[in-house]
Amino acid sequence: MILNLTMPPLADVEAGMTVHALHAAPGAPLAPGGRLLDIRLDLAASVQHDCPPVSFHRIVVRQRVWLRRLLVTVGQEVPLWAPIGLFSTEPDEPVDGPVAGSLRVSVANVLVEHDWA
Repeated sequence: MILNLTMPPLADVEAGMTVHALHAAPGAPLAPGGRLLDIRLDLAASVQHDCPPVSFHRIVVRQRVWLRRLLVTVGQEVPLWAPIGLFSTEPDEPVDGPVAGSLRVSVANVLVEHDWA
């Protein structure tokens, strides 16, 4: 079965969502809980707030799949609902067939260590 993934909403507003890190490469198997990518969310230009405007979020898969095609790169800004990748439930399944559904994922906030020196 072919599954796709689009950029999920990470805030109440459309903000600068940028790919910060990739944790899987095309062809890689991913188990439930497997890290896929990290997103940097910058709210500075869109929302008044009294907390740091930048946060980081990790997207992890919730089902066993193989990453077949990655459609984003590190540093790329990705709009809401833009395609991120194609996945299959079998390692050798052709990806040119119809997409059967969306990949189930979880999104978690992550802390990134900074050099404050």
